[in-house]
Amino acid sequence: VIVFAANSPHSIFHYFANMGAAVGHSVYYVYGESIYEPGGHPGHAGFSIQLEHVDQVWKQVCLDDPELAS
Repeated sequence: VIVFAANSPHSIFHYFANMGAAVGHSVYYVYGESIYEPGGHPGHAGFSIQLEHVDQVWKQVCLDDPELAS
């Protein structure tokens, strides 16, 4: 499981890790910069990610589980 999340203290990282662990999956994160909207809740802020970070995480997933690389 790859989770895209804002790099924010308001993000719920443990939720996804616990859900993945409960069903035997590894959880990987790609963190992005938060984009706060005026009047919005910081826990629901938008975010942007760098495709290079997605590529790095995918390569790690494939190293950890070579079956996914094929």
